[in-house]
Amino acid sequence: MVVSRFVSHLMGLSLALATASGGQVSQGVAAPNHPVPQRKAPPRQAVPLTVTSSKITAVPAFAYYGAPQCDVDGNMFFRPAFSQDDVAIFKLAQPDESKSRMFRLSPELSHANAFLALAVSPSGTPYVLTQDREDILHVFSFDSDGEVKGDAKLDTPDHLFAYSLTVLGNETLLLVGHYQRDAPENLRGKGYAALFDSSGRMVRDLASKFSLERASSDPGPAFEHIAISYAPDGNLYLPKADAILAISQTGEVVRRLRFTIPDPRDVAVDLMAANGLVAVELGESPSLGKEAPTKYWVLDALTGREYGYFALPENASHGVLACFTREAGFTFLGHEKNHFRVVTAALR
Repeated sequence: MVVSRFVSHLMGLSLALATASGGQVSQGVAAPNHPVPQRKAPPRQAVPLTVTSSKITAVPAFAYYGAPQCDVDGNMFFRPAFSQDDVAIFKLAQPDESKSRMFRLSPELSHANAFLALAVSPSGTPYVLTQDREDILHVFSFDSDGEVKGDAKLDTPDHLFAYSLTVLGNETLLLVGHYQRDAPENLRGKGYAALFDSSGRMVRDLASKFSLERASSDPGPAFEHIAISYAPDGNLYLPKADAILAISQTGEVVRRLRFTIPDPRDVAVDLMAANGLVAVELGESPSLGKEAPTKYWVLDALTGREYGYFALPENASHGVLACFTREAGFTFLGHEKNHFRVVTAALR
């Protein structure tokens, strides 16, 4: 940390006075009573993750949208970028790649629905959130053969833009979004979160139970993502400015994990919860005008104590974060030699 120019000026002025008086400071002049700024400790450094396994798969790589999602067995699900109009999900099976397959809506359904988000249940059932031409939200689910087995029309309020779907352990659906600029003024820009049963009926409005950040009075592409993660303990985890809220499925805040981010330049951008741990993805604040390497701050989900503070692996084309578990650590999906590559980095 560079010493401030003000402190440097005071040091130079004191030396000049002492030299002019033969090394003695004049007794008739009171020393200026200015507070001296304290030097701040440098930000704590994250420990680079160690790659424990790296495997080039037999599956040819292709472009896809968004970040992959995983089931409890480590299978990865993501949306291929073959066509914007094609509503499909690809499953990259692990460890048996021969079980990889595509799940897609029929051409008629794809033409009538716009893709919004994908989700996967802990047991591995893929879901896709869409919006039809009448602005009705649908959640389609697929069977193991890739056929559509369910179409739930969600009972949602008007003026809602939904961008996230999560499937809980009991197949309950968590929908997250925000109210658009054409909503009434008291709702405009506010976050929305609710639970739905498998038929699409809303069973609980979570936004009425706890505060969701209001991002902007004029919501649009810059709306801040509301990251709510479901964990095997049955709770939902929501990162706030200085705490992570653990929320029951009834909407009650069961505990607050208060924290101070190790590097004040960083902000929490996303969160994953699994096996008694919460991994907070940290990124440098966009206001600083540059991008910092992503870091992962792992906390105990019960006490909030730090478990580890990690940076991306050194000298590794790691890819995109897909999975997080206590046993395997972080799993990234990348590509090499025109095939998908799976990279794992353990926590210890």
